[in-house]
This record gives sequence, structure tokens and C-alpha cells, in this order.
Amino acid sequence: MTDSSHVTPSSTTTTTTTLLSAASSTSSTLHMKEWVAGCFGGLSQILSGHPLDTIKVKIQTATCNLQRSLSPMSLLKEIIQTKGIRGLYRGAMSPLFGACILNSVEFGVYNECKQWFNKRHDTNEGPLPLYKIAIAGALAGVAGSVVTTPTEYLKCNLQVESNMNHVKFNGPFDLMRHLYKHQLAHSSNNSNSHSFIVKYLHQIRSYLQFYKSVNRGFAITTLRESGLALYFGSYEATIRLLQSIHTRRDNNNHSHPIKPPTWHSLIGGGIGGLVFWTVMFPIDLIKTRIQIDSIQSLNTTSSTRSYVSSWEMMKRIYLENGVFGFYSGYKSAILRAIIVNAAVFATYEQVKHFMDRGGH
Repeated sequence: MTDSSHVTPSSTTTTTTTLLSAASSTSSTLHMKEWVAGCFGGLSQILSGHPLDTIKVKIQTATCNLQRSLSPMSLLKEIIQTKGIRGLYRGAMSPLFGACILNSVEFGVYNECKQWFNKRHDTNEGPLPLYKIAIAGALAGVAGSVVTTPTEYLKCNLQVESNMNHVKFNGPFDLMRHLYKHQLAHSSNNSNSHSFIVKYLHQIRSYLQFYKSVNRGFAITTLRESGLALYFGSYEATIRLLQSIHTRRDNNNHSHPIKPPTWHSLIGGGIGGLVFWTVMFPIDLIKTRIQIDSIQSLNTTSSTRSYVSSWEMMKRIYLENGVFGFYSGYKSAILRAIIVNAAVFATYEQVKHFMDRGGH
């Protein structure tokens, strides 16, 4: 009679390997859900908020005198009358693609950082402290700035219909082509050599200058995106507050948190967007002005071309409009922030919940 309780070393090893493999597979699946859900959140961000973003950018980049007379409603009417509804989505292709990647990266990195903190956190001490949530958000923002900078450079310049020698751009790819051709022409003009090697070196230089152009404002964009510490921190704080209120109690008077309803995500996302944009709006304004200024400077000759720094742009804005100048376009931006980020988090949570149920 064999002893059924006897376990051989080989069977133990096999069982352990199987369990570790299953755990690893489950972990990878869970992480992938965050990235996919973030991608859908980015899609909802552009569809719901690009028209208001167009209005915000137009006000931010208007001249000093124009800013005093512009209002979101007057701009909205003007755009619809002159260009129709399509005018409100001018430059949307670049951020539509970029937002899907960006939100996927930001939500993915944010949750990876949270997982890292959770593994080192004693659950008996309660939920993860908000300052660690904020750190995870800041790291996600810094990682996402690699995608954000070129995406917003193209978007902003298309929204204000910047031109070079009065040439209009037919979308982000046309703008990129024009930028590269300009850099190539500028590089070629500095040399009369017909050598293949020299031409090849000029072409490489043009690629590098093109890359530098579309990443104009990277430092100030990274600074703004680090503000996702406020974004995710505010969202998490709001969700925890709502969940603490929205609980059901059993007969033994023990609290059991129920599944958060969609309106929790809507309110949390709206507040997260409100806090983030209220604090970071001046930095966003400087970033936008720098990116617009850089392409407008291409119209000048190489001897007079001057790309201003963040500090110089900040002084310029202050001299033009004073302290209130840093909040030009704030009304349309904050309305957009509440609507868009409510949609982003609601979509993100719904897609993640859908994937958790296996698509049912």
C-alpha cells in the first residue's frame, strides 16, 4: 500500500515551477490591462477635449492686444463659422495617436510604481500613503514626457496654423516633412561642396536638427508632466473619500466597501484635472509659447534666428500682461480639464473592469 502523502523532490520542484509560472503570467496580464486601459483613456481624452484645447492654445498664443478681446465663446463661434466643426479638431491626428501611447505609458508606469511600493508596504498600516501615490504619478509624468513633447509640438503649431513662408500644413506628417526639408536646405546652404560624404553628413545633421526641433521645450514639458503627482494624488484622495462614504454595513455593523460606481471615477478624474491644470497652467503657457515661437523663428535668417529660453519667455509674458498673463486661456482650459479627465478615468476604469471580467 503506497503512502499517498509522500511527495518526491521532483514533484515539489514541478509544482513550485508551475505556481511561479502561473503567478508570473497573472502578473503580466494584470500589468498589460493597465497599459491597454490607459490607451483607451487617451482616445477618450482627444475625442472629448480637443475642441476646447484648440481654443486654449489659440488664446495662449494670441498677441497681447488680442488676448484682452478674445473669449472662449467668441473663438468657438469664429472657428465654426470659418472652418466648420472640422476646425475644432485641427491638429487632432498627432495627439490622437500620441495620447493613446502617452496614456498607456503614464498609466502603465504609474501602476508599475504603485506595485513596487505595495510590495514593500505593510497592509496592516492601511492603504498606500498618498505621498507614494504622488511619487508614482511624478515618475509616470517624466516617462511620458518623451511622447508628450513632440506630440504637443506638432499639435500646437497645427492648431494655430503656423506657417513658414505662408505655406499651410496639411496635418502632422506634412508639418514634419516641411521641418525636415527646411533643416536640409539650411544645412546645404552652408556648404558649396558636391562631395557625397559631405552631403551625407549634412543629411545626418538635418535629421538631428529635425529631432531637436520637434522636441523643443522638452525640459519645460517634463517639469509640467511631473505635476502628475498632483493629478494622480488628487484622484486617489478623492476616490478614497468617496469610497469611505459609499459603504454598506452588514448586520454585525462591519463596513464592506462596494465596487466603486462610475460616478466616483468621473468626480475623481474631474478633480484631478482641476488641481493639475490650476497649478501647472503657467508652466503649460510657457511651454506652448516656446514651441510656437520656435517654428515661427524658422522664417528668419540664421543670423537673426533666436530661440528663447523658458526664463526669457516667462519674462516676456510678464512684461506683456503681468501676473494674470500666465493664466491666459485658463477658462477654456479648466473646463476642458474637468470634462476630459473625468472621461479619461471613467474610460480607464471601465475598460479595466471589462478586461477583468474576461470581456463579458
